Amino acid sequence: MCKTLAYVILLSFFLQACAESGNKIWCSNRYLYDLPKQPPLDGKHQEFSQKGYIYALASALSLQNATKDQEHHFHKPERLRLFERSPGTFGFDAMAFDLMSSKAGDEPEEIVVAFTGSNDWRDWVFTNLLFFQAQYDQARAFIQKVSALRPGKKLVATGYSLGGGLAIHVAKRPETTHLVSEAWAFNPSPKTWAPGGPSKRIWVGSARGEILSSLRSGWFNFIPGINSIGAFENQVAEDWYFINTSSMYGHFRWVMTRNMLHGADYTFAPKNEPPMTEPLEILKRSQHPSFAACSM
Repeated sequence: MCKTLAYVILLSFFLQACAESGNKIWCSNRYLYDLPKQPPLDGKHQEFSQKGYIYALASALSLQNATKDQEHHFHKPERLRLFERSPGTFGFDAMAFDLMSSKAGDEPEEIVVAFTGSNDWRDWVFTNLLFFQAQYDQARAFIQKVSALRPGKKLVATGYSLGGGLAIHVAKRPETTHLVSEAWAFNPSPKTWAPGGPSKRIWVGSARGEILSSLRSGWFNFIPGINSIGAFENQVAEDWYFINTSSMYGHFRWVMTRNMLHGADYTFAPKNEPPMTEPLEILKRSQHPSFAACSM
Protein backbone atom coordinates (compact mmCIF):
# COMPACT_ATOMS: atom_id res chain seq x y z
CA MET A 1 0.00 0.00 0.00
CA CYS A 2 2.76 2.45 0.98
CA LYS A 3 4.72 1.59 -2.17
CA THR A 4 1.66 2.22 -4.32
CA LEU A 5 1.02 5.54 -2.59
CA ALA A 6 4.62 6.59 -3.20
CA TYR A 7 4.23 5.83 -6.91
CA VAL A 8 1.02 7.85 -7.05
CA ILE A 9 2.71 10.85 -5.40
CA LEU A 10 5.70 10.65 -7.75
CA LEU A 11 3.39 10.35 -10.75
CA SER A 12 1.41 13.39 -9.65
CA PHE A 13 4.61 15.43 -9.45
CA PHE A 14 5.63 14.22 -12.92
CA LEU A 15 2.27 15.03 -14.47
CA GLN A 16 2.18 18.41 -12.79
CA ALA A 17 5.65 19.25 -14.10
CA CYS A 18 4.63 18.19 -17.62
CA ALA A 19 1.50 20.31 -17.41
CA GLU A 20 3.59 23.35 -16.58
CA SER A 21 6.12 22.88 -19.38
CA GLY A 22 3.86 24.57 -21.93
CA ASN A 23 3.60 27.80 -19.97
CA LYS A 24 5.51 30.77 -21.38
CA ILE A 25 7.12 31.44 -18.02
CA TRP A 26 9.44 28.49 -18.67
CA CYS A 27 10.83 30.30 -21.70
CA SER A 28 13.46 32.99 -21.96
CA ASN A 29 11.34 35.54 -23.81
CA ARG A 30 9.32 38.39 -22.36
CA TYR A 31 5.63 37.59 -22.21
CA LEU A 32 4.08 39.47 -19.28
CA TYR A 33 3.07 42.32 -21.62
CA ASP A 34 0.64 39.91 -23.33
CA LEU A 35 -1.20 38.74 -20.22
CA PRO A 36 -4.90 39.70 -19.96
CA LYS A 37 -4.22 41.26 -16.57
CA GLN A 38 -2.40 44.58 -17.04
CA PRO A 39 -0.27 45.56 -15.34
CA PRO A 40 0.62 41.98 -14.37
CA LEU A 41 2.16 43.14 -11.07
CA ASP A 42 1.10 45.77 -8.57
CA GLY A 43 3.60 48.26 -7.20
CA LYS A 44 4.50 46.17 -4.16
CA HIS A 45 5.31 43.10 -6.24
CA GLN A 46 7.28 45.16 -8.73
CA GLU A 47 9.42 46.63 -5.96
CA PHE A 48 9.84 43.21 -4.36
CA SER A 49 11.00 41.56 -7.58
CA GLN A 50 13.31 44.43 -8.52
CA LYS A 51 15.04 44.44 -5.14
CA GLY A 52 14.89 40.73 -4.42
CA TYR A 53 15.42 38.74 -7.61
CA ILE A 54 19.15 38.35 -6.97
CA TYR A 55 18.42 36.93 -3.51
CA ALA A 56 15.85 34.48 -4.89
CA LEU A 57 18.47 33.40 -7.42
CA ALA A 58 21.21 32.99 -4.79
CA SER A 59 18.80 30.91 -2.70
CA ALA A 60 18.04 28.69 -5.69
CA LEU A 61 21.74 28.31 -6.48
CA SER A 62 22.42 27.07 -2.96
CA LEU A 63 20.09 24.13 -3.65
CA GLN A 64 21.35 23.45 -7.16
CA ASN A 65 23.86 20.75 -7.98
CA ALA A 66 26.55 20.97 -10.63
CA THR A 67 24.62 19.23 -13.43
CA LYS A 68 24.05 22.04 -15.92
CA ASP A 69 21.61 20.16 -18.13
CA GLN A 70 18.94 19.89 -15.46
CA GLU A 71 15.58 21.30 -16.43
CA HIS A 72 15.59 23.75 -13.57
CA HIS A 73 19.21 24.83 -13.64
CA PHE A 74 19.81 28.57 -13.11
CA HIS A 75 22.74 30.50 -14.49
CA LYS A 76 24.90 32.34 -11.97
CA PRO A 77 25.70 35.89 -13.12
CA GLU A 78 29.35 36.92 -13.07
CA ARG A 79 28.84 39.54 -10.37
CA LEU A 80 27.62 36.89 -7.90
CA ARG A 81 30.76 35.10 -6.71
CA LEU A 82 30.86 32.22 -4.26
CA PHE A 83 33.62 32.57 -1.67
CA GLU A 84 32.59 30.37 1.25
CA ARG A 85 30.53 27.22 1.78
CA SER A 86 29.80 25.43 5.02
CA PRO A 87 28.22 21.98 4.87
CA GLY A 88 27.54 21.00 8.46
CA THR A 89 25.67 18.42 10.50
CA PHE A 90 21.99 17.43 10.61
CA GLY A 91 21.58 18.61 6.99
CA PHE A 92 22.88 22.15 7.40
CA ASP A 93 24.47 23.82 4.38
CA ALA A 94 25.01 27.42 3.35
CA MET A 95 26.80 29.48 0.72
CA ALA A 96 28.27 32.97 0.97
CA PHE A 97 28.54 35.11 -2.16
CA ASP A 98 30.25 38.39 -2.91
CA LEU A 99 27.76 40.55 -4.82
CA MET A 100 29.58 43.02 -7.05
CA SER A 101 28.05 46.17 -8.47
CA SER A 102 28.98 45.02 -11.99
CA LYS A 103 30.49 42.08 -13.88
CA ALA A 104 33.91 43.72 -13.85
CA GLY A 105 33.77 44.79 -10.21
CA ASP A 106 36.57 43.79 -7.88
CA GLU A 107 35.06 44.98 -4.60
CA PRO A 108 31.79 43.51 -3.27
CA GLU A 109 28.99 45.95 -2.53
CA GLU A 110 27.40 43.42 -0.21
CA ILE A 111 27.55 39.81 0.98
CA VAL A 112 24.73 37.35 0.35
CA VAL A 113 24.42 34.29 2.59
CA ALA A 114 22.04 31.67 1.17
CA PHE A 115 20.84 28.86 3.43
CA THR A 116 19.94 25.71 1.52
CA GLY A 117 16.71 24.71 3.22
CA SER A 118 15.09 21.27 3.07
CA ASN A 119 16.91 19.13 0.53
CA ASP A 120 17.47 15.81 2.30
CA TRP A 121 15.91 13.52 4.90
CA ARG A 122 17.96 14.99 7.76
CA ASP A 123 16.34 18.40 7.25
CA TRP A 124 12.89 16.87 7.47
CA VAL A 125 13.46 14.47 10.37
CA PHE A 126 15.62 16.55 12.70
CA THR A 127 14.61 20.13 11.95
CA ASN A 128 11.18 20.25 10.30
CA LEU A 129 9.43 17.40 12.12
CA LEU A 130 11.34 17.24 15.39
CA PHE A 131 12.70 20.04 17.53
CA PHE A 132 16.43 19.89 16.94
CA GLN A 133 18.01 23.35 16.78
CA ALA A 134 21.43 22.30 15.49
CA GLN A 135 20.86 23.95 12.09
CA TYR A 136 19.93 27.23 13.75
CA ASP A 137 23.07 27.13 15.87
CA GLN A 138 25.16 26.49 12.75
CA ALA A 139 23.39 29.27 10.86
CA ARG A 140 24.36 31.81 13.51
CA ALA A 141 27.94 30.51 13.54
CA PHE A 142 28.18 30.79 9.75
CA ILE A 143 26.91 34.38 9.81
CA GLN A 144 29.53 35.25 12.42
CA LYS A 145 32.25 33.57 10.35
CA VAL A 146 31.29 35.30 7.10
CA SER A 147 30.96 38.66 8.81
CA ALA A 148 34.51 38.27 10.12
CA LEU A 149 35.74 37.41 6.62
CA ARG A 150 34.09 40.52 5.14
CA PRO A 151 34.14 43.08 7.99
CA GLY A 152 32.06 46.17 7.49
CA LYS A 153 30.14 44.84 4.48
CA LYS A 154 26.36 44.80 4.23
CA LEU A 155 25.22 41.21 4.81
CA VAL A 156 21.94 39.84 3.45
CA ALA A 157 20.63 36.44 4.57
CA THR A 158 18.26 34.54 2.30
CA GLY A 159 16.80 31.12 1.58
CA TYR A 160 13.89 28.99 0.48
CA SER A 161 11.64 27.02 2.84
CA LEU A 162 13.73 26.01 5.87
CA GLY A 163 16.48 28.22 4.44
CA GLY A 164 14.11 31.16 4.66
CA GLY A 165 13.37 30.28 8.27
CA LEU A 166 17.10 30.23 9.00
CA ALA A 167 17.52 33.63 7.31
CA ILE A 168 14.81 35.11 9.53
CA HIS A 169 16.33 33.38 12.55
CA VAL A 170 19.74 35.04 12.14
CA ALA A 171 18.10 38.40 11.44
CA LYS A 172 16.14 38.33 14.70
CA ARG A 173 18.34 36.50 17.17
CA PRO A 174 20.43 38.77 19.45
CA GLU A 175 23.67 36.92 18.66
CA THR A 176 23.52 37.85 14.97
CA THR A 177 20.87 40.53 14.46
CA HIS A 178 23.50 43.29 14.44
CA LEU A 179 25.37 41.51 11.64
CA VAL A 180 22.41 41.05 9.25
CA SER A 181 21.24 44.07 7.28
CA GLU A 182 18.31 42.30 5.59
CA ALA A 183 16.67 38.88 5.40
CA TRP A 184 14.86 37.75 2.25
CA ALA A 185 12.76 34.62 2.81
CA PHE A 186 10.97 32.77 0.01
CA ASN A 187 8.16 30.29 0.73
CA PRO A 188 9.65 30.31 4.24
CA SER A 189 9.17 27.86 7.05
CA PRO A 190 7.66 29.61 10.10
CA LYS A 191 9.86 27.44 12.32
CA THR A 192 12.31 30.23 13.01
CA TRP A 193 12.95 29.77 16.74
CA ALA A 194 13.03 33.56 16.85
CA PRO A 195 10.05 35.33 18.40
CA GLY A 196 9.57 39.05 18.18
CA GLY A 197 7.67 41.75 16.36
CA PRO A 198 7.94 42.89 12.75
CA SER A 199 11.17 44.29 11.38
CA LYS A 200 11.89 46.59 8.45
CA ARG A 201 14.83 44.33 7.60
CA ILE A 202 12.67 41.29 6.75
CA TRP A 203 11.18 40.68 3.28
CA VAL A 204 8.94 37.69 2.53
CA GLY A 205 7.69 36.33 -0.79
CA SER A 206 5.69 33.24 -1.68
CA ALA A 207 3.96 31.58 -4.62
CA ARG A 208 0.19 31.43 -4.74
CA GLY A 209 -1.14 28.63 -2.53
CA GLU A 210 2.25 27.07 -1.78
CA ILE A 211 2.07 24.45 0.92
CA LEU A 212 3.61 26.36 3.85
CA SER A 213 1.30 29.38 3.53
CA SER A 214 -1.20 27.91 6.00
CA LEU A 215 1.55 27.23 8.54
CA ARG A 216 2.50 30.92 8.42
CA SER A 217 -1.06 31.99 9.22
CA GLY A 218 -0.47 32.15 12.98
CA TRP A 219 -2.75 29.25 13.86
CA PHE A 220 0.24 27.00 14.50
CA ASN A 221 2.29 29.32 16.71
CA PHE A 222 1.61 27.07 19.69
CA ILE A 223 4.08 24.54 18.22
CA PRO A 224 7.59 25.00 19.66
CA GLY A 225 9.81 26.92 17.27
CA ILE A 226 7.02 28.29 15.08
CA ASN A 227 6.84 32.06 15.31
CA SER A 228 5.42 34.98 13.41
CA ILE A 229 7.67 35.73 10.44
CA GLY A 230 7.93 39.38 11.42
CA ALA A 231 7.70 41.31 8.16
CA PHE A 232 5.68 44.48 7.65
CA GLU A 233 2.80 44.21 5.19
CA ASN A 234 4.45 46.43 2.58
CA GLN A 235 7.40 44.00 2.53
CA VAL A 236 5.32 40.84 2.13
CA ALA A 237 4.73 39.88 -1.52
CA GLU A 238 2.58 36.76 -1.58
CA ASP A 239 0.35 35.28 -4.27
CA TRP A 240 2.87 35.12 -7.13
CA TYR A 241 0.63 33.63 -9.78
CA PHE A 242 2.57 33.32 -13.05
CA ILE A 243 2.65 29.53 -12.61
CA ASN A 244 -0.73 27.99 -11.83
CA THR A 245 0.12 24.78 -10.02
CA SER A 246 -0.43 22.60 -6.98
CA SER A 247 0.51 23.62 -3.45
CA MET A 248 3.33 21.05 -3.37
CA TYR A 249 4.83 21.92 -6.74
CA GLY A 250 4.43 25.63 -6.02
CA HIS A 251 6.83 25.25 -3.10
CA PHE A 252 9.75 24.24 -5.35
CA ARG A 253 12.48 26.84 -5.70
CA TRP A 254 12.26 27.17 -9.48
CA VAL A 255 8.62 28.27 -9.36
CA MET A 256 9.26 31.34 -7.22
CA THR A 257 12.64 32.07 -8.85
CA ARG A 258 11.11 32.23 -12.33
CA ASN A 259 8.28 34.39 -11.01
CA MET A 260 10.87 36.76 -9.56
CA LEU A 261 13.10 36.89 -12.65
CA HIS A 262 10.24 37.55 -15.06
CA GLY A 263 8.74 40.06 -12.63
CA ALA A 264 12.04 41.89 -12.21
CA ASP A 265 12.62 42.05 -15.96
CA TYR A 266 9.14 43.54 -16.44
CA THR A 267 9.83 46.09 -13.71
CA PHE A 268 13.19 47.11 -15.20
CA ALA A 269 11.69 47.30 -18.71
CA PRO A 270 8.02 48.31 -18.32
CA LYS A 271 7.72 49.35 -21.98
CA ASN A 272 9.82 46.48 -23.32
CA GLU A 273 12.91 48.68 -23.22
CA PRO A 274 15.82 48.23 -22.71
CA PRO A 275 16.05 45.03 -24.78
CA MET A 276 18.19 43.29 -22.14
CA THR A 277 18.23 43.33 -18.34
CA GLU A 278 20.15 41.18 -15.89
CA PRO A 279 17.07 39.09 -14.97
CA LEU A 280 16.33 38.46 -18.65
CA GLU A 281 19.95 37.53 -19.33
CA ILE A 282 19.81 35.02 -16.46
CA LEU A 283 16.62 33.52 -17.90
CA LYS A 284 18.13 33.22 -21.37
CA ARG A 285 21.28 31.57 -20.06
CA SER A 286 19.25 29.22 -17.86
CA GLN A 287 17.09 27.87 -20.68
CA HIS A 288 16.70 24.10 -21.04
CA PRO A 289 15.81 22.55 -24.43
CA SER A 290 13.25 20.15 -22.94
CA PHE A 291 10.63 22.89 -22.83
CA ALA A 292 9.08 22.60 -26.29
CA ALA A 293 7.18 25.88 -26.05
CA CYS A 294 10.45 27.76 -25.78
CA SER A 295 11.57 26.78 -29.26
CA MET A 296 8.48 28.17 -30.97
